[in-house]
Amino acid sequence: MVIAKKICLIGDFAVGKTSLIRRYVDRQFSDEYLSTVGVKISRKRLDLAPVNNSPSVQLQLIIWDLEGRTKFEAIAPGYLQGASGAIVVGALDRQTTLTS
Repeated sequence: MVIAKKICLIGDFAVGKTSLIRRYVDRQFSDEYLSTVGVKISRKRLDLAPVNNSPSVQLQLIIWDLEGRTKFEAIAPGYLQGASGAIVVGALDRQTTLTS
C-alpha cells in the first residue's frame, strides 16, 4: 500500500529550503545559491516497517519547495491546497526571516 502526503516548505529567500530538500531527497549538498522560481516539486519514498502483522506501507512524500521572494500572504492558495503539513524555514543569522 502506498500513502502519499504533500508537504510544503515555506520561508524567506536564501534560508536553505532547497538545500534541505536536496540533502534529504537526493543526499546532495551544494553551498551554491540557486533561487527557486514558483515551486519545485520533489518526491521521497519511505518504506515503513509493518506493525502488529499489518502489511508494509510505502510513504511517498511529495515535497513542495515554494519560492521565498513572495510574502506568505501572497502565496497562491493552490500551492498550499491539499497539503498534509508545512515546514517553516528561517535563518538564525537573519532575524527578519523568523518574523516575516
